[in-house]
Amino acid sequence: LFKIFENNLNKTKLKIRFNPTLNFESYNDIIFNNNTLHIWSKRNEYFDKNIILGPGSVEIKENLIIKKNQKLTINDGTTILMWPNTSILSEGKVEILGDKAGVIITRKFKDKSWGNFSIIGKHSSSSFIKNTKINGGSISGLKNIIFSGMLSIFWNNNILLENVELSNNKIGDDTLHITKSSGRINNL
Repeated sequence: LFKIFENNLNKTKLKIRFNPTLNFESYNDIIFNNNTLHIWSKRNEYFDKNIILGPGSVEIKENLIIKKNQKLTINDGTTILMWPNTSILSEGKVEILGDKAGVIITRKFKDKSWGNFSIIGKHSSSSFIKNTKINGGSISGLKNIIFSGMLSIFWNNNILLENVELSNNKIGDDTLHITKSSGRINNL
């Protein structure tokens, strides 16, 4: 990239000497921090794949962030084992398809709580959680938002919680925190 840029500069009438100070092969090698915005942060926004978990046992060892243009699907018969202080944050639609086998989201280690499951923003509208047990979570701070509920639902419409069991919230104020949202709750 630097060579192409340097060659293009040399073709202009203005004589500018380009001397790169960074040493990397491409913008894919740049390591970004999560608190700043770079033009390259958007490079794959429309090419990101949807996330499908299960069936079976799935371990979440680091925060799982679902972007606005993605969808998170958790299949029936899935057990998600959350490592300590890890969270799931979805700005895209969530479909938890618990049926006969159900879906379980729980802590990996008996004495250590995980963060929380957050569904936020207008792109997450029409999300649903069916036949699911969520337990052993806590609180988290992601994207400069403090989520005080083990299950947090913010700023969306047409949410459905059906046959959902929430239990054993640790630390946080709320087991379920819903704000500025609308939808239906059947058998919580």
